[in-house]
Order: sequence, then C-alpha cells, then structure tokens
Amino acid sequence: MLEVVNLVLLHKNKILMVRDKKKCHWTLPGGKVERKDKTYKDAIFREVKEELKELEWKNPELFYDCRADTPHRNLPAHIIVFKGEYTGGNIENYNSPEITGSGWKYLDNKLRKPDSLTEIIDEVIRKYL
Repeated sequence: MLEVVNLVLLHKNKILMVRDKKKCHWTLPGGKVERKDKTYKDAIFREVKEELKELEWKNPELFYDCRADTPHRNLPAHIIVFKGEYTGGNIENYNSPEITGSGWKYLDNKLRKPDSLTEIIDEVIRKYL
C-alpha cells in the first residue's frame, strides 16, 4: 500500500499549497513515505524540506488519517495529514523537481480539486475558521 504524508500550515487565514509539476494542480506539501523514514513525522519533515527548503515550521500533530484509492496510480493509499505551526521562512524560494510554485491560498471552493483534498479542506475550514 502506498503511504503518503501531507502538511496543513495556516497563516493569516490562508493555507500553504504547492503546485504539482506532473499533475499541474495545487495540493498540500508532502509526498510518499520512504523506507528510510522511521516515523510519519520523519517523512513529513523530509518531504517538506525537499519541496520548500527555507520554510520554517514546527509541532506536527496528526490532523487527518484515511485510506483511499489513488486515481492516478490505481493503488490503495494510506494518507496521513499533519497540521503544523508556521514559524517563518521564505516559501517562494523552492528548489524542487516536483513542484513549480508555492503560495498561501485562501480556503475556498477552488481548493477542492483534486477531489482527494475535499474532505481535508472541509475539515480545516470546520476546525480553524
């Protein structure tokens, strides 16, 4: 089963999103758990560092945990989403082969694509706005 970690970071009523290079849509920072990751927290710190080297954040707490089918790979996936605390850093200076952009986005209906984000975004809105 594919295991994926993602991060929810909020700042001034906006959520941090990255633009996926392959699929050309906005999504949460994160990616696949690798064998070298001892824990899911290790995986999210590594993935976010790969995508947004200068981002500063702390205190990852489990926010969302589900199993779903991945439409692009036709595989079952375990999706683990952490919520962290933004502490600073430059999100514009990314250097990753996986993303083409990053930014703070308002939480609204436009963020509900891909469909896999719908439940997560709804939960963020319900809990924090």
